[in-house]
Amino acid sequence: MSYAVDAMFVCRELRAPPGDPHVARNARAACSITGVRRRIIQFHQDESGDWVAALDCGHVQHMRHRPPFFVRPWVEDAVGRQARIGTQLDCVRCDRMEWPDGVVPYRRTPEFGQDTVPRGLTSCHATKTGVWARIHVLEGMLQYHVEAPVGRCLTVAAPSTAIVVPELRHRVEMQGPVRFYVEFHRPRVKPAA
Repeated sequence: MSYAVDAMFVCRELRAPPGDPHVARNARAACSITGVRRRIIQFHQDESGDWVAALDCGHVQHMRHRPPFFVRPWVEDAVGRQARIGTQLDCVRCDRMEWPDGVVPYRRTPEFGQDTVPRGLTSCHATKTGVWARIHVLEGMLQYHVEAPVGRCLTVAAPSTAIVVPELRHRVEMQGPVRFYVEFHRPRVKPAA
């Protein structure tokens, strides 16, 4: 199992922007994994001096140049890093629907029941870039459907929550009497446009 995860991770790392001289085109072509794509909004160094990309979803991802496993000579140069701002990476933490650090609540819906849920929540919709949410089920249960690239259907029974990932199309389906609300969160610092 760990081999499959490692192979997927290595495969993701082989993909590069068109024209990138550091990665062979045939290596990119061999990788057909698609995940949740997120834009790089800035870089910073961690406590070990490794470069970390901040993504528009609120997650971060290390960007190391350690050949032959990670071939990214551009990360060691300020001009190279600046050129990558705005490019997209697969965010494995969004793929796993993991809650990011540093988001704060800013809005909450009223409580809804099976007879009062807005039609918009039962139809496919998505939050905006950087907007996370938690569906809090207080009583009963509902089905939470998340479309591709994540592609999941979760049963959320009281008292529990489900994570809504930014920009992923999703909907809820009532499973009998239910009472729930949605709480919206965003990063403390708004992502650069």
